[in-house]
Amino acid sequence: MRRLLIIDDDDDFSDYLGRCLGIFGFRTARAENGRSGVKLAKAFHPNLILLDWILKSGFSSSDVLKTLKSDDASRGIPVVMISGIKESPEDAEAARRFGAEIFLTKLDITNNPESLLRHLRCLLAGPISQFPGTILLIDDDDAFQEAARAAASELCCDLRVARGGDEGLRMASKFRPSLIILNLQLPDFNGLILAQLLRSGGATRGVPMIVTAGGSDAEELLGRASELQARAFLKDTDAYREIRSEIAAALASASVQAPAKEMRRTGPCGKKGRSVF
Repeated sequence: MRRLLIIDDDDDFSDYLGRCLGIFGFRTARAENGRSGVKLAKAFHPNLILLDWILKSGFSSSDVLKTLKSDDASRGIPVVMISGIKESPEDAEAARRFGAEIFLTKLDITNNPESLLRHLRCLLAGPISQFPGTILLIDDDDAFQEAARAAASELCCDLRVARGGDEGLRMASKFRPSLIILNLQLPDFNGLILAQLLRSGGATRGVPMIVTAGGSDAEELLGRASELQARAFLKDTDAYREIRSEIAAALASASVQAPAKEMRRTGPCGKKGRSVF
Protein backbone atom coordinates (compact mmCIF):
# COMPACT_ATOMS: atom_id res chain seq x y z
CA MET A 1 0.00 0.00 0.00
CA ARG A 2 1.33 3.43 -0.95
CA ARG A 3 2.04 5.74 2.00
CA LEU A 4 1.18 9.43 1.89
CA LEU A 5 2.12 12.05 4.47
CA ILE A 6 -0.13 15.09 4.97
CA ILE A 7 1.53 18.12 6.58
CA ASP A 8 -1.28 20.56 7.30
CA ASP A 9 -2.59 22.45 10.34
CA ASP A 10 -6.18 22.53 9.01
CA ASP A 11 -7.98 19.77 10.94
CA ASP A 12 -11.12 19.69 8.80
CA PHE A 13 -9.31 19.57 5.47
CA SER A 14 -6.76 17.05 6.69
CA ASP A 15 -9.57 14.78 7.92
CA TYR A 16 -11.38 15.10 4.58
CA LEU A 17 -8.18 14.45 2.64
CA GLY A 18 -7.28 11.45 4.75
CA ARG A 19 -10.69 9.87 4.19
CA CYS A 20 -10.55 10.47 0.44
CA LEU A 21 -7.05 9.08 0.10
CA GLY A 22 -8.01 6.08 2.21
CA ILE A 23 -10.82 5.34 -0.24
CA PHE A 24 -8.29 5.68 -3.07
CA GLY A 25 -6.12 3.02 -1.43
CA PHE A 26 -3.45 5.13 0.29
CA ARG A 27 -2.20 4.67 3.83
CA THR A 28 -1.95 8.15 5.31
CA ALA A 29 -0.29 9.85 8.25
CA ARG A 30 -0.66 13.47 9.30
CA ALA A 31 1.57 16.06 10.90
CA GLU A 32 0.06 19.28 12.24
CA ASN A 33 3.15 21.44 11.73
CA GLY A 34 6.35 21.60 9.76
CA ARG A 35 8.78 20.34 12.39
CA SER A 36 6.71 17.26 13.20
CA GLY A 37 6.21 16.73 9.47
CA VAL A 38 9.97 16.50 8.88
CA LYS A 39 10.34 14.04 11.76
CA LEU A 40 7.39 11.94 10.56
CA ALA A 41 8.79 11.85 7.02
CA LYS A 42 11.84 10.02 8.40
CA ALA A 43 9.77 7.59 10.50
CA PHE A 44 6.85 6.96 8.13
CA HIS A 45 8.86 6.73 4.86
CA PRO A 46 6.06 8.10 2.65
CA ASN A 47 5.93 7.65 -1.11
CA LEU A 48 4.38 11.13 -1.45
CA ILE A 49 3.97 14.22 0.72
CA LEU A 50 1.12 16.76 0.63
CA LEU A 51 2.35 20.01 2.17
CA ASP A 52 0.27 23.05 3.11
CA TRP A 53 1.68 26.23 1.57
CA ILE A 54 0.87 28.40 4.60
CA LEU A 55 1.70 26.73 7.92
CA LYS A 56 0.89 28.71 11.06
CA SER A 57 3.83 27.41 13.07
CA GLY A 58 7.30 28.97 12.91
CA PHE A 59 8.59 26.24 10.60
CA SER A 60 7.32 27.32 7.15
CA SER A 61 6.58 25.18 4.14
CA SER A 62 9.77 26.45 2.49
CA ASP A 63 11.72 25.37 5.59
CA VAL A 64 10.09 21.93 5.34
CA LEU A 65 11.00 21.60 1.67
CA LYS A 66 14.59 22.78 2.15
CA THR A 67 15.04 20.30 5.00
CA LEU A 68 13.50 17.39 3.08
CA LYS A 69 15.44 18.09 -0.10
CA SER A 70 18.76 18.40 1.75
CA ASP A 71 18.42 14.93 3.29
CA ASP A 72 19.38 11.90 1.19
CA ALA A 73 16.62 9.86 2.84
CA SER A 74 13.81 12.23 1.76
CA ARG A 75 15.25 14.10 -1.23
CA GLY A 76 13.50 11.87 -3.78
CA ILE A 77 10.02 11.99 -2.22
CA PRO A 78 7.65 13.97 -4.50
CA VAL A 79 5.95 16.88 -2.71
CA VAL A 80 2.57 18.27 -3.75
CA MET A 81 2.01 21.79 -2.43
CA ILE A 82 -1.57 22.55 -1.42
CA SER A 83 -3.01 25.95 -0.59
CA GLY A 84 -6.22 27.29 0.89
CA ILE A 85 -5.83 30.50 -1.10
CA LYS A 86 -6.06 31.10 -4.83
CA GLU A 87 -2.89 30.16 -6.64
CA SER A 88 -0.69 32.99 -7.85
CA PRO A 89 2.13 32.59 -10.37
CA GLU A 90 4.59 33.87 -7.76
CA ASP A 91 3.51 31.30 -5.15
CA ALA A 92 3.57 28.44 -7.62
CA GLU A 93 7.03 29.36 -8.88
CA ALA A 94 8.36 29.77 -5.34
CA ALA A 95 7.02 26.33 -4.39
CA ARG A 96 8.72 24.78 -7.42
CA ARG A 97 12.01 26.51 -6.66
CA PHE A 98 11.94 25.02 -3.18
CA GLY A 99 11.33 21.56 -4.64
CA ALA A 100 7.58 20.95 -4.92
CA GLU A 101 6.40 19.13 -8.04
CA ILE A 102 2.83 20.45 -8.26
CA PHE A 103 0.87 23.34 -6.73
CA LEU A 104 -2.86 22.69 -6.15
CA THR A 105 -5.55 24.63 -4.31
CA LYS A 106 -7.71 23.01 -1.66
CA LEU A 107 -10.81 24.19 -3.52
CA ASP A 108 -9.68 22.32 -6.63
CA ILE A 109 -9.14 19.19 -4.56
CA THR A 110 -12.50 19.31 -2.78
CA ASN A 111 -14.36 20.06 -6.01
CA ASN A 112 -12.58 17.30 -7.93
CA PRO A 113 -10.72 14.79 -5.75
CA GLU A 114 -10.27 12.50 -8.76
CA SER A 115 -8.02 15.17 -10.26
CA LEU A 116 -5.73 14.92 -7.22
CA LEU A 117 -5.71 11.14 -7.59
CA ARG A 118 -4.56 11.44 -11.22
CA HIS A 119 -1.72 13.74 -10.20
CA LEU A 120 -0.64 11.38 -7.43
CA ARG A 121 -0.68 8.39 -9.74
CA CYS A 122 1.40 10.30 -12.28
CA LEU A 123 3.97 11.23 -9.64
CA LEU A 124 4.18 7.60 -8.57
CA ALA A 125 4.55 6.37 -12.16
CA GLY A 126 8.10 7.46 -12.86
CA PRO A 127 10.74 10.17 -12.99
CA ILE A 128 9.55 13.77 -12.87
CA SER A 129 11.32 14.40 -16.19
CA GLN A 130 8.59 12.35 -17.88
CA PHE A 131 5.90 14.89 -16.99
CA PRO A 132 4.86 17.47 -19.58
CA GLY A 133 4.87 20.36 -17.10
CA THR A 134 2.76 23.50 -17.01
CA ILE A 135 0.16 24.78 -19.45
CA LEU A 136 -0.77 28.45 -19.65
CA LEU A 137 -4.39 28.97 -20.75
CA ILE A 138 -5.34 32.52 -21.76
CA ASP A 139 -9.12 32.45 -22.07
CA ASP A 140 -12.13 34.05 -20.37
CA ASP A 141 -14.48 31.19 -21.35
CA ASP A 142 -15.44 29.41 -18.11
CA ALA A 143 -16.68 26.25 -19.85
CA PHE A 144 -13.52 25.91 -21.89
CA GLN A 145 -11.39 26.52 -18.81
CA GLU A 146 -13.06 23.59 -17.06
CA ALA A 147 -12.61 21.33 -20.09
CA ALA A 148 -8.94 22.28 -20.43
CA ARG A 149 -8.38 21.82 -16.70
CA ALA A 150 -9.82 18.31 -16.82
CA ALA A 151 -7.74 17.44 -19.90
CA ALA A 152 -4.55 18.81 -18.34
CA SER A 153 -5.18 16.87 -15.16
CA GLU A 154 -5.57 13.62 -17.10
CA LEU A 155 -2.21 14.32 -18.74
CA CYS A 156 -0.55 15.10 -15.39
CA CYS A 157 -0.02 18.75 -16.29
CA ASP A 158 -0.53 21.86 -14.19
CA LEU A 159 -2.94 24.36 -15.75
CA ARG A 160 -2.64 28.05 -14.96
CA VAL A 161 -5.35 30.35 -16.22
CA ALA A 162 -5.23 33.99 -17.29
CA ARG A 163 -8.62 35.51 -18.11
CA GLY A 164 -7.24 38.27 -20.30
CA GLY A 165 -4.34 39.26 -22.49
CA ASP A 166 -2.58 41.58 -20.04
CA GLU A 167 -2.73 38.96 -17.31
CA GLY A 168 -1.54 36.33 -19.77
CA LEU A 169 1.53 38.37 -20.70
CA ARG A 170 2.36 38.94 -17.03
CA MET A 171 2.05 35.24 -16.23
CA ALA A 172 4.07 34.25 -19.30
CA SER A 173 6.90 36.51 -18.11
CA LYS A 174 6.99 34.72 -14.72
CA PHE A 175 7.64 31.20 -15.99
CA ARG A 176 8.24 29.27 -19.20
CA PRO A 177 5.18 27.07 -19.84
CA SER A 178 5.33 23.78 -21.70
CA LEU A 179 2.33 24.84 -23.80
CA ILE A 180 0.23 27.96 -24.36
CA ILE A 181 -3.48 27.73 -25.22
CA LEU A 182 -4.70 31.12 -26.45
CA ASN A 183 -8.22 32.29 -27.23
CA LEU A 184 -7.97 34.65 -30.19
CA GLN A 185 -11.25 36.32 -29.20
CA LEU A 186 -10.27 37.92 -25.89
CA PRO A 187 -12.34 40.94 -24.77
CA ASP A 188 -9.35 43.03 -23.67
CA PHE A 189 -6.67 42.21 -26.24
CA ASN A 190 -6.36 41.49 -29.95
CA GLY A 191 -5.65 37.77 -29.89
CA LEU A 192 -3.56 37.78 -33.05
CA ILE A 193 -1.31 40.54 -31.72
CA LEU A 194 -1.02 38.72 -28.39
CA ALA A 195 -0.02 35.52 -30.17
CA GLN A 196 2.68 37.41 -32.07
CA LEU A 197 3.96 38.98 -28.83
CA LEU A 198 4.17 35.57 -27.19
CA ARG A 199 5.91 34.16 -30.25
CA SER A 200 8.54 36.90 -30.16
CA GLY A 201 8.90 37.09 -26.38
CA GLY A 202 12.11 35.79 -24.84
CA ALA A 203 10.36 33.66 -22.19
CA THR A 204 7.89 32.06 -24.60
CA ARG A 205 9.73 31.97 -27.93
CA GLY A 206 9.54 28.41 -29.23
CA VAL A 207 6.84 27.28 -26.78
CA PRO A 208 4.15 25.14 -28.50
CA MET A 209 0.87 27.00 -28.93
CA ILE A 210 -2.76 26.09 -29.59
CA VAL A 211 -4.98 28.96 -30.72
CA THR A 212 -8.75 28.70 -30.27
CA ALA A 213 -11.79 30.53 -31.53
CA GLY A 214 -15.51 30.00 -31.94
CA GLY A 215 -18.45 31.62 -33.69
CA SER A 216 -18.91 33.07 -37.14
CA ASP A 217 -15.41 34.51 -37.55
CA ALA A 218 -13.60 31.52 -36.06
CA GLU A 219 -12.39 29.96 -39.31
CA GLU A 220 -10.99 33.25 -40.55
CA LEU A 221 -9.07 33.72 -37.30
CA LEU A 222 -7.87 30.12 -37.16
CA GLY A 223 -6.69 30.41 -40.74
CA ARG A 224 -3.87 32.54 -39.34
CA ALA A 225 -2.58 29.61 -37.26
CA SER A 226 0.09 28.73 -39.82
CA GLU A 227 1.77 32.14 -39.71
CA LEU A 228 1.61 32.00 -35.90
CA GLN A 229 3.27 28.57 -35.99
CA ALA A 230 0.41 27.25 -33.89
CA ARG A 231 -2.04 24.40 -33.85
CA ALA A 232 -5.69 25.43 -33.97
CA PHE A 233 -8.80 24.23 -32.18
CA LEU A 234 -12.28 25.17 -33.31
CA LYS A 235 -14.56 25.65 -30.33
CA ASP A 236 -18.07 24.25 -30.27
CA THR A 237 -21.08 24.64 -28.04
CA ASP A 238 -20.80 20.98 -26.95
CA ALA A 239 -18.22 19.44 -24.61
CA TYR A 240 -14.61 19.99 -25.60
CA ARG A 241 -13.39 16.52 -24.79
CA GLU A 242 -11.07 16.31 -27.79
CA ILE A 243 -8.97 19.18 -26.46
CA ARG A 244 -7.13 16.46 -24.51
CA SER A 245 -5.81 14.89 -27.70
CA GLU A 246 -4.84 18.33 -29.02
CA ILE A 247 -2.88 19.09 -25.87
CA ALA A 248 -1.16 15.70 -25.98
CA ALA A 249 -0.28 16.13 -29.65
CA ALA A 250 1.06 19.65 -29.12
CA LEU A 251 3.23 18.56 -26.20
CA ALA A 252 4.54 15.60 -28.16
CA SER A 253 5.26 17.64 -31.27
CA ALA A 254 8.95 17.67 -32.15
CA SER A 255 8.88 21.22 -33.49
CA VAL A 256 6.44 24.12 -33.45
CA GLN A 257 7.95 25.31 -36.71
CA ALA A 258 6.18 22.65 -38.77
CA PRO A 259 3.66 24.27 -41.17
CA ALA A 260 -0.02 23.95 -40.37
CA LYS A 261 -1.90 21.41 -42.45
CA GLU A 262 -5.26 21.70 -44.16
CA MET A 263 -7.81 21.44 -41.50
CA ARG A 264 -9.88 18.67 -40.12
CA ARG A 265 -12.33 18.95 -37.32
CA THR A 266 -10.79 18.68 -33.85
CA GLY A 267 -13.97 19.61 -32.07
CA PRO A 268 -16.10 17.38 -29.86
CA CYS A 269 -17.71 14.01 -30.50
CA GLY A 270 -16.08 13.44 -33.88
CA LYS A 271 -18.54 15.68 -35.70
CA LYS A 272 -17.89 16.62 -39.29
CA GLY A 273 -16.46 20.07 -39.78
CA ARG A 274 -13.29 22.02 -40.36
CA SER A 275 -10.48 23.04 -38.07
CA VAL A 276 -6.78 23.61 -38.46
CA PHE A 277 -3.70 22.24 -36.84
